[in-house]
Amino acid sequence: MNLDSSAFAKLLNANVFIDFYNRFLGLFPASTHWLVSLIILISIVVALFMLISANWLFMIVAIVLLPVIYPVLKNLFGELYTFILYLWHAVSAGVPKT
Repeated sequence: MNLDSSAFAKLLNANVFIDFYNRFLGLFPASTHWLVSLIILISIVVALFMLISANWLFMIVAIVLLPVIYPVLKNLFGELYTFILYLWHAVSAGVPKT
């Protein structure tokens, strides 16, 4: 299977992540959606931090190859940023006021 850049961009569409997230969130009661979103958000941040800190050699190679992989990384992190913003708004809107 050969993917061109437009097909790859369709695979990394933020709507795909958001649709999957909404289906996953449907498994939990509505009162705990903000907590599940917060746990997912923290997990993404910790996973990215662990990836960067544990694979420093990989990061050096990625920096050397940056001109080649820049469009893919730009799309990936752009969609991840959109998804994290969506999660952040879900967490901030769903925290119960006491």
